[in-house]
This record gives sequence, structure tokens and C-alpha cells, in this order.
Amino acid sequence: MKATHILPLLLQLCLICGSNAQEQQGEWRQVDTIVGVKYMDISCADDEHCIASCDSAWWTSSIRKTTDGGKTWKNVLQERLIFEPGAPDLRRFFSIAHPTPMLLLTICDSGIGFRSVDGGETWNEFRLPMRIGSNYKIQMRDATHGFIAGPYQQLYRTVDGAETWQAVPLPDSLGNYNIAKVIDLPPDTLIISIVKSAPRKIILIKSFDNGATWSYHEPPELLACPKISFPDAQYGFAVGLKFLNEAVSDDALDMFTYSTDGGATWVPPIGEWRNKAMGLSEVQFLDRLHGIAVGPGGKILRTADGGKQWNIERTPLDTHYICNISALEYPSLRTGYVGVVNFQMLRWFPTSSGSNNDVAFHPHAMTITPNLISGNSPSSVTAIIDNPGNVRIEIINSAGERLWSRDYPGTQLGEFHQSIQPELPSGTYFVRLLSADKIIGNSVLTVLR
Repeated sequence: MKATHILPLLLQLCLICGSNAQEQQGEWRQVDTIVGVKYMDISCADDEHCIASCDSAWWTSSIRKTTDGGKTWKNVLQERLIFEPGAPDLRRFFSIAHPTPMLLLTICDSGIGFRSVDGGETWNEFRLPMRIGSNYKIQMRDATHGFIAGPYQQLYRTVDGAETWQAVPLPDSLGNYNIAKVIDLPPDTLIISIVKSAPRKIILIKSFDNGATWSYHEPPELLACPKISFPDAQYGFAVGLKFLNEAVSDDALDMFTYSTDGGATWVPPIGEWRNKAMGLSEVQFLDRLHGIAVGPGGKILRTADGGKQWNIERTPLDTHYICNISALEYPSLRTGYVGVVNFQMLRWFPTSSGSNNDVAFHPHAMTITPNLISGNSPSSVTAIIDNPGNVRIEIINSAGERLWSRDYPGTQLGEFHQSIQPELPSGTYFVRLLSADKIIGNSVLTVLR
């Protein structure tokens, strides 16, 4: 079924849960720190399995990995950088992807990439015919589908788990451009943010048929290139900044806007002052309600009502301007990760407030494959159980309402594997696994009918 067919159902779901949305209580804690190392990018397969790319002042580049939600980290890939202009083999691990606990990927500025299918124990190198540049971005929608995008009109697609990559042609009418971001939504919607030069202009191009045809839209003016997030094919969010007086100060408003028609039109940007200055630099939304935005000065904002209200998060950072947040990952309602340029990694932990939705941190996680149900195909839930007894799978909507559940009494220690085939309408849901009344996993599930 096409994504356009489920939009009325998704909108109805959003309107129903919007009035019940509540801000979940929690706190940010430091989970990793290395003096002299900047955390440049973060990617998580689930709440507990995450990787981070690290830059040590252009001397070394490394990828660090955790399998226990940040309690322990280890380097799984490291290269000594060759600091020469135009160096053909510059191996700076800026952009990374971690779609499953076993699959790890990175792309370097020189078109060299690395792929691991065993959790980072071994790596295979691949090379794309890309021009040397910066800001290449690798992103995976799931274990098989993904893109590598970057400057100089370069876009590559994989449909086999990054074993092979094919160039993706975009319309010739675009002229000269750089790709800022690719948003790949199941089953076949693409939204691409493009920066055009001479004269400089930002546009969005969108396809509902996996790139066969395109429509063109202008995003809001939020300084240079707005940071955008689309949790589904219709609802999009953008953040940025607007200088108060660029001639005498770096102070800037936090800018926010949203679209309900796939980026064709946007509400007038809303500006608000929040210390520290310099606006917002990144945003991620899990669904139409829950989002996190970050900015310079250690600024972290969270919303549970689609951006109507943003709450400033308290952090253990010394919030001077050097505490710029350089990376954001929002795997589920239960957690979030940010990387800071002054050598710190933070994770958000929920704290108990008496609500059934607020749960204590638990060190295990689950995976659901595939995380897209189309037609009558089932999905499989897998986890490691450390408390024998009853295990329960629940499916909840954005408001925390339980729509489906199954109990599995007498579950033994070790790997838990169960196929599920819930009868749910089209929409975006959260699948969570409970053992000994504690949530040990929480993953997003999309249903298309």
C-alpha cells in the first residue's frame, strides 16, 4: 500500500493522542568521555547498542561501540589520519550507521567506506567513486536499505545491506547542488534537502515512487540550511536560527517550524530566545509528537506535543559556548544520546514519577525484524532474557495506550525469539518487551495496510 493511503489514519492517530501527550521525566548523565576527542556522530541499533565516531584533532579517527547503553565502550576501528590537502585515502570516520546490533557502517571524506557484519570484530573496506570533500552522510532505513549522500551531486543507494552501492540520478534541472540530507521513509517515499549554489538557495525534492518522479518545494528560511526531520511522509519539522544583530553579536533566536503536507508548505517560523545563544543545530522526531532539538552551549530541548511547547533539559555540562552539541540520536521514548565537542557523551535516562510509562533503566535490549509490517507478513522479536518467568510483548501508540499484548509464561534464560502478527491499523507504534515487570526493549514499528 502506498504511503499516501495511510495518511488519513496517521493524522487521526496523531489528533487522538495529541491531547493526551505527556512529557516523560528523566535526566541526562555522562556515559563516556575521552580528553581531546570530539564525538562527531552517533548511531544506535536500539537503546543499548550504539556506536560513535570520534575525531582527535585530525590525528586519529576512531569508532567506539557500546552494547550496554553506555556503561562500557571500546574502540572497534581506528585510523591515523593523513593530514595532506587532497589526500586520496583520508580516513576520517565522520558519518556512521548502526541499523542492527551486528551491522556497522561508516563513510569517509575520500569515498572510502568500512562495513562490519559481526558487531565490529572485523571490517571490510569499500570505495565509491566520489570526489574528495566533506559532509558525506551515510544512513540506513533498516538492515538492507540505505543511502550515502554528499556534496557535488553525489547520491548512492544500497538495497542489500551495504554490500553494493549504485549511483542514484537526480533531475538534471537541479543544476549544481550539494545534498544536505536524505530522508527515506517506507515503503517508497524520499525527501531530499538540497543546497543550490550561484545563487545560493535551499530546496526540498520529494518522491512518492522511490525516485521515479519528483516534486519541488521551498523549505522555510532558517538561516543557511534548516535541519529537518520527517517521521512520516506528511509531517515534517525544521529548526535553525536567526541572528538578533549579526553585526555586533552572535546571539540568535531558536527557530522552529513544521509542515503537515510533506514539506510543500510550512507554518511561519517561530523564534524564541533561550540561553545559550546561537539557535538550534539539529532535530529528530520519533513520531508527530515526540522530538529532541539541540544547539550550541549545551542546549537540549524536548517536546511531547509536536513542538507546541519545548522544555529545556538540564544537563551535567558546563554550558559555555565550547560545549556545542555535535551529534544527536533518539532511538526511542526511553532514551536519547548526544555527543559534545568538548569530549563528552551523554545519555538520557527516564526517572520514575508514578506513571506506568516511566520505567527504570534496564541493561538489555530487543530487536524487531522487520520493523515494517505490510499486508499480513509477521515480524520477529528477539532479546536476551536474564530473569526466567513471564515475558510480555506490548504494542503502544504515541500516547502510551496499550493496543496489543501477549504473555509468554515460563520463558527460560537466554535468547527469546517470538514471531508476532498483530491486527493493527496503519500507523507508527512502539513495541516493548517486559520481563519481571521491567521494560527491556522498545522499538518503533510501522504498519502499512
